[in-house]
Amino acid sequence: MSLEETGVFLAQDASKSSPDDNAMFDLDSIHEAGRRILMPLQMVDLDSYSSEESNTDISVVLPENIDDSTNNLPIATHYTGENQEENDSIIEGVVVTPNTEKSNNPSLLFLLFMIVISVAVIALVTSRKEAPYQDIATLADFPILSPTMSQHPTSYNAGYLKEMFAPVSGEEVLDDPNSVQHFVWKELLSPHLDTYIRDNAISLNDTEDLIQRYVMTVVHLSTIQNLDPLKPTLAAIDDFPHVCIVFPCNEEKKITVVESRFEWSAGQGGGIIASEIGELKSLTHLVINGNRARGTIPTEVGMLQELQYLDLMDNLFTGTIPSEIGKLENLRVLHLRSNMFSGSIPLEIANLKDLIFLDVSDNMLTGTISSTFNNLKSLEVLALNNNSLIGPVNFFCDRHFASNGTFFVEMDIGSSNPYEISGMLGLSLDCERMNECSCCRCN
Repeated sequence: MSLEETGVFLAQDASKSSPDDNAMFDLDSIHEAGRRILMPLQMVDLDSYSSEESNTDISVVLPENIDDSTNNLPIATHYTGENQEENDSIIEGVVVTPNTEKSNNPSLLFLLFMIVISVAVIALVTSRKEAPYQDIATLADFPILSPTMSQHPTSYNAGYLKEMFAPVSGEEVLDDPNSVQHFVWKELLSPHLDTYIRDNAISLNDTEDLIQRYVMTVVHLSTIQNLDPLKPTLAAIDDFPHVCIVFPCNEEKKITVVESRFEWSAGQGGGIIASEIGELKSLTHLVINGNRARGTIPTEVGMLQELQYLDLMDNLFTGTIPSEIGKLENLRVLHLRSNMFSGSIPLEIANLKDLIFLDVSDNMLTGTISSTFNNLKSLEVLALNNNSLIGPVNFFCDRHFASNGTFFVEMDIGSSNPYEISGMLGLSLDCERMNECSCCRCN
């Protein structure tokens, strides 16, 4: 827009004012004032001071007394006096000064806005990476719970669970790629931890539940001698119901029964009893029979203070009968028939006041029977035959053992097959080795 057009525009704009405004200003005076203001700007290239290209504004300072009587305006002069800036100009008392103050820059405001937004986004992402689960902040006992932002969720789960399972199985066992513990930890539970927690509505802080799941899986799979052919199928399972849906539990959701029977005939079995069994402290029944299980009975079995039935018959267990069994004060049935146990019967077993059934027949036991076993006042069945035991056992005869009859117990332990225990009442032994027994049944 030219200067002349701008002056006309100002005049026209003024003519559109309200009647009140026109009463205050004479149109000719407005037109003339516009000319006086705009004329000095002929010296300035207005395009070079476009608001889009420059931050410098032109300020026009008018003197208080402007001579409106003349239309002749002097030529603008450039003044560089002592108290003036270098670029000031004076035009008939009118000082024209470039405005050196920076105007509000929209680009700067936008930049500041984007910085604030970026900081907020980074803080949000970092907080979520550091705490993928709401409950994780309370697990101060696990130093592994500080994953970097680059960690894969499965790797994070594995580290978290390893800290939890290491006190149970030992870090060296967990790191052994050939161990059942490593397979359960790394291949079964870690990849499916999120699913297990979600599907069973438990908390990540419920370490007892997670440990119980781990221990039960290790114990069960350890009874299988050759697990390798089954690993791909097991690792592909993505449905992990709560342990109390699969195994019997008490009201506190603690497993009470471990059962594995006749697995050898199904092409499995031949495994061992894992030492992790000692973590199932609410166990009342430990039944592993007909599996051709091998190895020894782990001493951790003595930690099962609630155990009432220990049935390990018809397997290939070796070694000695652990004395820790004598700590199981609630034990009622100890069934160890048809294994390869050696050594003597531990004296600690005489402490089991509630024991009603003791069958150690068909083993490789040696030594004598101590008279302390007469303390077993509740005993109804004692089977010692087909061993290499020697010595007198006539002290049992004042117990009034039944001379005939059968001991039989059938119970529901959550299995599809009924569970039963049976044996001949009274005392059964090898009479040619163990004489002086008027109440014994010879076999």
